Amino acid sequence: MVDIISDTAVVIETDLIRMDCLRAVRELNLPDWFIAAGFVRNAIWDHIHDLPMTSLNDIDVVYFDRNDSFISNRSTLCSIIMPAISTI
Repeated sequence: MVDIISDTAVVIETDLIRMDCLRAVRELNLPDWFIAAGFVRNAIWDHIHDLPMTSLNDIDVVYFDRNDSFISNRSTLCSIIMPAISTI
């Protein structure tokens, strides 16, 4: 049986840039966060089709903070996240 979670983890773990992104976002100590969308999809697609890893043109960071649900904090978080990942 295929273990899609383990297989996905292996694909991501072998990409140094994606791992750097995960480490950078982890350092922000956001509650209940993950990186989604093309970050994962492109890595899996490229792996399945034996293609070189697609460059990241953006990173979708998703998080949930039950104590802070205001969209106004989005710009504050972007100003923190962008420097953390811009060097990657």
